[in-house]
Amino acid sequence: MKRVILTLLALMLLAAPSYAGTKDLIYASDSTAKSLDPHDTSDTYSGAIERAICQGLMGFDQNLNIIPLLAESYEFNDAATQFTFKLRKGISFHDGTPFNAEAVRVNIERLMTGKYKRSSLMKPVQELKVIDDYTVQFNLKEPFGAFVNAIAHPGTLILSPKAIETYGDDVSKHPVGTGPYIFDEWVSGSHVKIKKNRITGEVRSRLIPLHSVRYRKTVPGWPC
Repeated sequence: MKRVILTLLALMLLAAPSYAGTKDLIYASDSTAKSLDPHDTSDTYSGAIERAICQGLMGFDQNLNIIPLLAESYEFNDAATQFTFKLRKGISFHDGTPFNAEAVRVNIERLMTGKYKRSSLMKPVQELKVIDDYTVQFNLKEPFGAFVNAIAHPGTLILSPKAIETYGDDVSKHPVGTGPYIFDEWVSGSHVKIKKNRITGEVRSRLIPLHSVRYRKTVPGWPC
């Protein structure tokens, strides 16, 4: 993958020398984003952009091991019907809204409405309890030892509760997360641009440290 990206960069620099003075990356694809709402997305291309903008309580590393992201730890009871997550402190969404248990509640209860493509991930949940500002507890309808996999799924990425309140379902066009990149613009049928998050407090990034990334639909004749 790194070799492919470097090859693309080299071709761009040869084709358009004006890019040489920037740290922007243009990623060309034959797909376009369908939505930037992680709770209502099922295509890989949109999901890749969402994962640069947003983070979940848990995630997967490159070897598909479950790792903590916005949660610092979790525990579950012997019956696997109750999962408790301790949340990281000092994290803010890109719009300045603090990340806390209330933000988790807003996102999980949104998924639990059943109206979104990824709502099935929360189907096992009977109730979400806010224990304190940085602790949430999922009580399940029945034992489900693999529930943490659902929490690590990109369909449960956490959006800013302020953005959800402001935009409603149009948050799909105005995603606000806690990730290493900030949503900048989306020109339908052309490109999505995200820029580097310079605010301290992002939890984890495995992306190339660029100032911005522009995802755009491939154009006939573009070198690839």
